[in-house]
Amino acid sequence: MTPARKKALEWFHDRGEASNREVTDYGPRKPMLSRMFKDGQIHTYTLNGVYHIALTDAGRRALNGDSK
Repeated sequence: MTPARKKALEWFHDRGEASNREVTDYGPRKPMLSRMFKDGQIHTYTLNGVYHIALTDAGRRALNGDSK
């Protein structure tokens, strides 16, 4: 895992979840988010019309150094 990927996973882990706006303003950049989505490490959901992004179980396992 690259240091940038670890930092991005930790960013989500520290917050539990983040609104799309928080991610856009303060979180990992779009290329990293795209890679994390592709790898199944983060997912999106809508709550009261606001998009949120959170770690998946795969993202938590990757952060802990576990494979699948």
